[in-house]
Amino acid sequence: MSLTLTHPKGLSPSGRRAPARFVAQVARDWALVEEAWTHALASSAATPFQTNAWLRPWFATLGQTDKSEPRFLTLFDRESGQIAAMVPQIITRQHGARIAQFPDAGVSDANAPILGLKAPSDRAGADDLFSAVKAALSDVDLIDWRKMPGLVEGRPNPFAQLAAARRCPTDSFAMTFEGSWDDYKASLKKKVRYDVERGWRVMQGDHGARFVRVSDPETANGLLSWIETCQRARIVTRGQNYTLDDPATTAFYHELLADGIMSGTSIVTAIMAGDEIVAATLAQRRGTTVVFVRLAVAGGDWMKFSPGRVLLYRTMAALHDDGVRTIDFSIGNYAYKRRLGVEPYPLIDLVKPLTWRGAPFAARAAAIHHLRRYPSLDKGIRRVLGIPYQAFDVEVDQE
Repeated sequence: MSLTLTHPKGLSPSGRRAPARFVAQVARDWALVEEAWTHALASSAATPFQTNAWLRPWFATLGQTDKSEPRFLTLFDRESGQIAAMVPQIITRQHGARIAQFPDAGVSDANAPILGLKAPSDRAGADDLFSAVKAALSDVDLIDWRKMPGLVEGRPNPFAQLAAARRCPTDSFAMTFEGSWDDYKASLKKKVRYDVERGWRVMQGDHGARFVRVSDPETANGLLSWIETCQRARIVTRGQNYTLDDPATTAFYHELLADGIMSGTSIVTAIMAGDEIVAATLAQRRGTTVVFVRLAVAGGDWMKFSPGRVLLYRTMAALHDDGVRTIDFSIGNYAYKRRLGVEPYPLIDLVKPLTWRGAPFAARAAAIHHLRRYPSLDKGIRRVLGIPYQAFDVEVDQE
C-alpha cells in the first residue's frame, strides 16, 4: 500500500510556505524603468497605449500632479528570472482610499499589462501573477482596472481571466487584413465601396482634394489643433460634456507627436482641399497594429461626401501598403466602423478591493455593472435622482 503525501495549499513539504511563483520589482519614477522597459518591449506583447511612445508623454503631462503617484511594477518569473509582465500604475486617493489604476485620464482606449516571455496563459498562473501584484501594492485599498482587452497581440491577458473580471459596458472595434487590399475591398458591401470611392473621386475632381500623410511634427501639431477645435464644437453642440481640452490633456497629445511623428509611432493623415482641412485623424502604431485615436471632419457641404469615412479608407489603404495588418477603431459603437467592416470585441473591467476601504467602491462598481444590463431601468433611476444619462456607445455620425 502506497501513500501520497499532501500539503496545505501554499506550503512546501517542510511545512514552510512555498515561494511565490512571481516576484515584483517596484519603481516610482518613469526614468528608472524607461530604458529597461524599452528593451523588454522588443520581445513582449503590448497595446499601443502601454508602449514607451505613449507612456513617456503621459507621465510628462497628465502624470504630473500631486494628486497621484506613479508605480511601475516589473513582475519576474522566480524560477527563470525572466519578465512575466510589466504593469504601469497610478495611485490616487479618493475619500480616504488608495486606488490603483492604469495611466488613462480619459485618453487611453485600452489598458493592459505588457506581457513578457513568462506571462502565464492559464487561470492558475493568472492568480499567481495577481498575487504578486497585490503584494507589490500592499498599501493600496482598491485595484480599479478598466477597458482591458482579453488578448494582447494575440496572447491571453492573465488579468482578464480572474474571477473578479467582468465585461466592460463598452466594446472596442477592430479588423485584421487577411489578404490583399483588393481582398478587403471585395469584403465590403457594394454600396459602401461605391460610395466611399465615388466620394473620393468627386472631392478630387471638383475640389482638388488630396490625401496627406504628415511627416513633420509642426504640420502634425497644426492638424491636431484643428481636430481639437472641431471635436469640441461638435460635442458641445450636441449638449455633451467635452473633456479633452484641459491643459494637461492638450499638452499630452502635442507631446505625443513631438517624437511620435518622426519615429513612426504616431500617424496623422488628412484630406486637404487647397489650404482647407476637410478631415483629419490621429493614430498610434505598434508593429503591424494601428489604433485610431482621434478623428474630426469639417462639416457643412463636405458632409455629403462622408469625408471621415473617405479619410479612414484612404488611411487604411496606405497603412496596408506599409505592412499594417490589424486596424483598431477603438471604443464607440459608431456606424462608420460597421460600414468599413470592423467587428466588435469585448473589453474587461477588474475592480477588486484589497482592504475594507476599497469594498464600497467595488460594491458601487458591481451595482453599476448590473444596472447597465438594463438600460431602461438605468435611465429611469438616473432621471429620478437627477443624474445626467449618457450611454456608453452613443451613435455619433463622424462621417
